[in-house]
Amino acid sequence: MQRRLPIYLLLDCSESMVGGPHQAVQQGIQMLCNDLKGDPMALETAWISVIAFSRSAHQLVLLTEVLQFQP
Repeated sequence: MQRRLPIYLLLDCSESMVGGPHQAVQQGIQMLCNDLKGDPMALETAWISVIAFSRSAHQLVLLTEVLQFQP
């Protein structure tokens, strides 16, 4: 049985995130992925999911292994 460390990214997609804040979130996700892909323990256990919200929430990416996740 494989151990999983689920990581849920909750992303604000409201109008307040247009421009600079949106770019900052994208950079943060990329940095997180790079850090996880460089950690042998994370490669074995971490799974990432993306949930976007504004007025309601929607799961955009189901739990996915770190190596398979595309930001």
